[in-house]
Amino acid sequence: MAQRWELPLLLLWILLLGPLTSQLLISLSDLPPTASLELGKILLSTLTIFALPSLFFPIGREARHHLFGLIDQNWLAGRALLHLLLVSLGSLLLAEVCYELFLYLGRLIGYTGGDLVTERVRQLLRSGESPFLCLWITLAVVPAISEELCFRGMLQPLITRLLPISSNRHLPWLLTALLFSLLHFSPIGFVSRFILGYALSYLTSTTGRLYAPILLHLVNNTLALLFFYL
Repeated sequence: MAQRWELPLLLLWILLLGPLTSQLLISLSDLPPTASLELGKILLSTLTIFALPSLFFPIGREARHHLFGLIDQNWLAGRALLHLLLVSLGSLLLAEVCYELFLYLGRLIGYTGGDLVTERVRQLLRSGESPFLCLWITLAVVPAISEELCFRGMLQPLITRLLPISSNRHLPWLLTALLFSLLHFSPIGFVSRFILGYALSYLTSTTGRLYAPILLHLVNNTLALLFFYL
């Protein structure tokens, strides 16, 4: 697969082919609708759309290396580790402030639509049919690993290589964060996810591995889940 075609083909998979494949697999099951089945559908969709491409796209080998490769021990030193923690905590705080701000502004102008991801989580929690561990794995752990493997492990390096060498190094981070936020299809949460996405891209480029962005993504998802669960 020519490298210049890999990015548009990966986007085509995320936007169209992946969802169609997951829906086809889901349609093969003839089980009655339950909360557990809904969790299974979410799990299958997440893995199919975001994780599966790493197995057949050429860039996937590099992404898997960034996922399983050893982290530079220098990042475990005091000052470097403190830097990563401050970036992570700062981005989480700023993203949450922006989310609440845009939620408030939306209500002021009469916008009745909420955050689609948040509403889906609320529906699953209200059903009370699934234990928290299953919810956590499906809605926090798997998305954190799968989405980082896709966005930071595959999309970000592909975008970087397609841009001129003279481009600002922040541009691939901005574009990856933009795609990350847009593909969540949530107007209210767009800015907050863009901020989080930029921080995730920064952590990936800075450490050269996916451990830090996966951990930050997982913490963000877990906090959101706990907020609605407790």
